[in-house]
Amino acid sequence: MNHFSERLSLLLAGRKLYPWVTAMGASRGAAENMGKGNIPGPEILKMIRKRECISIGWLVAGDGVPFQLENCQGPDDLENMLNNDVKTSNEPVSLHFFTDGQRLMLIQSVPGKYEYKEKQIPYQHYRMIPVPIAQETAAVVRRHHMRNPDQSFHEHRITQTQMVSLLDGQLGPYQLLGDKNNAPMLVPFRGLSSTDALFQELLDNQPMEQNATISTQLMRSVIQCVDDTAFEEGINLSIEERARVYTAIYRHAQRAGVLADQLDSNSIVTALELR
Repeated sequence: MNHFSERLSLLLAGRKLYPWVTAMGASRGAAENMGKGNIPGPEILKMIRKRECISIGWLVAGDGVPFQLENCQGPDDLENMLNNDVKTSNEPVSLHFFTDGQRLMLIQSVPGKYEYKEKQIPYQHYRMIPVPIAQETAAVVRRHHMRNPDQSFHEHRITQTQMVSLLDGQLGPYQLLGDKNNAPMLVPFRGLSSTDALFQELLDNQPMEQNATISTQLMRSVIQCVDDTAFEEGINLSIEERARVYTAIYRHAQRAGVLADQLDSNSIVTALELR
């Protein structure tokens, strides 16, 4: 994606520009400038980063991947992250666990406020944390669950393709969680037994992960080509439709022995039309 307007469109994921900008506390004039393809000033960029978990380097210049993931080295790192958010927030934190049955991504939603033009603007601060699968990690989440019963714990089942996109920084909080006007159905954890059951399933499935044959390079190319083609063709895809198209193109490429740099744009257009 070579232009700011293209990257902004991916970030909005179907949302209208004017309500999105004004909800941040910025003016309609700022929205008009962004709508013309003009990059906003540093203050607005900081607000976008806070609210969207977006990489400013990617949004401004196309560097790297769209969404920022935390670097979680192990159970100790995870415990520190969880505890710090409890200390810094006066309101309950929501924990959303996304799993494809083999891997786990945690998205924390932390209520907060920032000041903009002498106004306090409420927002949700998101952190995207790949969670290491280990008995020690399960113990960390269990302890956190016990110490913070007022927090909400939710489990989301996603496809393997969606998980690859998520771990590759191609999916963000809004695309996965929506907002108050567009919220997917959440599956709450019902007590500690649900937490234990989730981690036991992941631990049991680790040999399957070791034998997986997914080509990350090919999947990244599929994701990029599908997103670019959808934008060029003016096709809006839901998360479910996007996942189906990713999967169909990837499987076709695998069967045909197509390399990452040999993807056929005609096949992608066809898959988008048949979604």
